[in-house]
Amino acid sequence: MGWVFFSSRQSPISMYPTSQPTEVKTQRKLAFWSVCLVSCLFTLNGCALVADKKADSSSNAVEAKNVPPNDVQTNVNNLNQSLDALDLNAQSMFQIMAAELLLKRGQPQAAFEAYYPIAEQLRTPELAERTFQMAMVTYDIANIDKATQLWKTISPQSASVWKASYLLSLRQGKVEKALQEWQTYRQYSDLDLPADLIETAAKVSATAAKEFGLPFMQALTSKYADE
Repeated sequence: MGWVFFSSRQSPISMYPTSQPTEVKTQRKLAFWSVCLVSCLFTLNGCALVADKKADSSSNAVEAKNVPPNDVQTNVNNLNQSLDALDLNAQSMFQIMAAELLLKRGQPQAAFEAYYPIAEQLRTPELAERTFQMAMVTYDIANIDKATQLWKTISPQSASVWKASYLLSLRQGKVEKALQEWQTYRQYSDLDLPADLIETAAKVSATAAKEFGLPFMQALTSKYADE
């Protein structure tokens, strides 16, 4: 679903002197509308966020997108690029297959517990990411944090792992830590700054409580307003 916030009658470019470079105007425009975007998204998602907080009060769950794979063999095959170079014994391959079967049968905690030691031992980016995905499906913050830390040690230059890190920190109310992790994420992101800020606003509004998400986005847009 998309939202259109721009109007030719109310262009933020008119707020700045015409002598400013076009790039500066664009960044200022992006910063202004990023704040507007996240504010609107928080407003629209307010009821959902309240419901999430009530649900979380009785557990240490983290909201996650449940996207477990449907085909066990397909998921194992997706790991082959990294696994083919390893000398896997029958037990390791059996554990991978068993973990995927457990996830397919609706037992994410057992699947995570089976996958984590394999990822820790073999230390391949694909297995580390897959372990993180399984942790997300458990909705358990301890699992998610554990998997994120492992993934970071294995793939420290992956934008995806730093994105997961800043969103997790923000969900826990650690705004300053999230900002630092976002800066690291930005170093490895393939997106340009405007696209990154817009995507971040959308993800933050769906993940974090308003009291943490808004100051986070305001800090980001303030930092990059003059670039």
